[in-house]
Amino acid sequence: MDAHPHFQGATDEGWVGEALRRRWRQPWYELLVHGTQHVVYVPQESVEVDPDSDPISHPLIRLFFNSFDDGRYALVGPIH
Repeated sequence: MDAHPHFQGATDEGWVGEALRRRWRQPWYELLVHGTQHVVYVPQESVEVDPDSDPISHPLIRLFFNSFDDGRYALVGPIH
C-alpha cells in the first residue's frame, strides 16, 4: 500500500551488526495479502513486482483504492 511511517527513520537502539542496521533503516511497506484478510509489514528488499496484472482479492482493498484500470490501482487519497 505504502511505506509505513513508523518504520522510516527508526532508531538503531537494540540492533547489533551493520547488516541488521541497514535492514532496519530501509523503508518498510504495509502490504495486503491476496486471497486472505492479512496485512503484513515487509522491508523494501523483500518487495518484488508481481508480473500478474489481475486485481487482488482482499477485504480492505476499497479503503485504499478507488478503481483498478489497466493493471493499476488508483489511490483513494493520502494514507496517514
